[in-house]
Amino acid sequence: MTSINHSAAQAGSRHAIDSLVYANRTAREGASGLTAADLYRVAYETATGTYWLLTDYTGPIVWKQILVCRAADTLKLDIQEGGIFRQHVAAIELADSDTYDFGDFSAGFGSFMLIQENGGPNSEMAKIFWNNGTIDDEYLSANSSLSDTPGKFCLLSSGSGIQLKNNMGYDALVIMNISYVVNLV
Repeated sequence: MTSINHSAAQAGSRHAIDSLVYANRTAREGASGLTAADLYRVAYETATGTYWLLTDYTGPIVWKQILVCRAADTLKLDIQEGGIFRQHVAAIELADSDTYDFGDFSAGFGSFMLIQENGGPNSEMAKIFWNNGTIDDEYLSANSSLSDTPGKFCLLSSGSGIQLKNNMGYDALVIMNISYVVNLV
């Protein structure tokens, strides 16, 4: 068996975001045989070109639409829940010494992974919680920091939100999964 690193894979050889495919809404909503192993799998609906997240299979099947939009090298999956709670999965390019500011989020939590671009061997990870400008860590890898530190992937307070800063000495891709409350004031 031949194996290949994702960074060296051709575009047609990469994994798709979806693992379930349905022709249309009727087929997706009428799916049968779904189990606990299918929870939170992504389905692609070919008739509309939309993506859906399975959130319940036990009673009536519940799908949440995932809106996909591109803006300035950012892929954002916004799982619509309504109200002021939001959840995003995003990937951003962050050059060495650059920062990325989030909006004014009063509280939230998230996981972040910084990966060296161009197939480099380095990566850093962090899980944090924040509330009105105070950041607490659940997990920080060796080269992650809650202060502006040279040689580190920095997660910083920014008013009542957060800021990411790449101080690693190389360009990187940051993959994040965050849930937060939007300030309405």
